[in-house]
Amino acid sequence: MTPAADTCAEWRGRGTALVTGGTGALGGHVARWLAGAGVERIVLASRRGAEAPGVAELVAGLETLGVVVSVVGCDVADRGEVAALVAGIADLRTVVHTAGVLDDGVLESLTSERIREVMRVKVAGARNLDELTRGRDLDAFVLFSSAAGTMGNAGQGSYAAANAVLDGLAQRRRAEGLVATSLAWGAWADSGMGAAQRQLPGMPPELAIAALQQSLVADETTMMIADVEWSSFGSRFTAVRPSPLLSELLTVATPPMEPVEEFATRLRGMSPIERDRAVLELVRTHVAAVLGHAKPASVDPARTFQEVGFDSLTAVELRNRLATATGVAFPASVIFDYPTTAALADHVRAQLVPGETEDDATSVLDELNRLEAVLSDLSPSDLAGAEVAAKIKSLLSHWGAATNRDIELDSATDEEMFDLLGKEFGIS
Repeated sequence: MTPAADTCAEWRGRGTALVTGGTGALGGHVARWLAGAGVERIVLASRRGAEAPGVAELVAGLETLGVVVSVVGCDVADRGEVAALVAGIADLRTVVHTAGVLDDGVLESLTSERIREVMRVKVAGARNLDELTRGRDLDAFVLFSSAAGTMGNAGQGSYAAANAVLDGLAQRRRAEGLVATSLAWGAWADSGMGAAQRQLPGMPPELAIAALQQSLVADETTMMIADVEWSSFGSRFTAVRPSPLLSELLTVATPPMEPVEEFATRLRGMSPIERDRAVLELVRTHVAAVLGHAKPASVDPARTFQEVGFDSLTAVELRNRLATATGVAFPASVIFDYPTTAALADHVRAQLVPGETEDDATSVLDELNRLEAVLSDLSPSDLAGAEVAAKIKSLLSHWGAATNRDIELDSATDEEMFDLLGKEFGIS
C-alpha cells in the first residue's frame, strides 16, 4: 500500500497516552515511541501491572526520555476496571490497545472456553475502551490486530476471528466520526506473541514502529503491516486452497499441481525405482514449502520432522498439502507415525499404489532384470555395446570401492559381479 501522506511527516502526540498490554514487549516498544512523539504522560496497563517482569527497567528508560510513567494493574476485559482506569486519566488523548492472548489449535481441538479467553482480552478489551472513551477528544485510537485476521493462519481460527472484530470496530468508529486505526501486524522479530509464528518473517521493531507512525500520518483506518517473502509465503498459503485475496500479489507462484488422477496413473506406469523417486520428490517438495525452504533438495530425507522444526500446526499443514496432492486422507498424526521424509514417502507411495510390498533390494533386482533384457540385444563387439560395457564397469567400480570388497572389477567374471550384487542386497 502506498501511504496517502508524506512519509517524512511525523505524528505528534500530547497529553496522556494509555497503552494496554503496556508491560509486554510490544507495549514497551510503543511506549518508547510515544515518549519521543510528544506525549507528556504514559499509563501502562496490564494484568500484572507493576509485578510484570522488566517493568522497573522499562519505566526507568521511559523516564529518561522526559515522560511521567504510571503502571496500573487492570484486566481490560473487565468493564468496571477499565471504567475506573479511564476515569482516572483527565487528559487522555491517545489509546493503544496491544493486549491479547494466544491459544492456538486446530479446529477439532478448540473449545468454547479456549475461544472465549482469546476473545475476551482482544475483543472485550477493545469494546470497553471504545465505549468508555467516546466522550474524550482523542488524537488516536489504535488497535493492534493481526495478519491472521486478514489472511488467516493455520491453527489460529479463534485468534483470527478476534482480530477481524478489531478491524470491524475501527471501521465502525470511523463511520461514526471517531478516530480509529486497526493495524494487522505480521510477526515482530523477537517481540510479542507473533514472534514464534513463522508463516511470516519477523519485522525489526524499529521498522514496525516507523510503519505505525506512517499509518497515523496517513490517517489509515485499517492496514496490514508485515514482512512478506512472497516466493515462499505464496506457495505455503495457497497449499490447500486458492486465495482470491492474494491472487494479484502472488506473481511469483509455484507451478500448478499435477491433477491427482494423472499423478497416480503416472506412478503406476513407472518402474519401482522411478516410483520411489517421484513420491519422495513430491513429499520433499511439500516439506520444503511448509518449512519455507526455496528448494526440495534442502530437505534431508533421513532427518526427523521434529529435528527440522515441525510442530502440531505445521504437521497439519503438511498433512493437508499431501492430501490435496494425492487425494489420500492422512491422519493429523501422520508425521509422528512416519517421522522422516523418507519414511513418510514410503507410506504415501503405499497408499497410492496399494499392494506394492517390494523392498528396495527386490526393486533394484527387477531393474537389473530389465537391464539384462535390454543388453541381450547388444553385442559387446558393437561400438554401442562397448560403450555400455565401459559405463557399467565404471559404475560398478565406484560402487564396489564404497563397499570395501576385495574384487578387481575390471577383471571380475560375471559370476563374481552377480555374487557381489547378491551379497549387497541379501539375495541368494
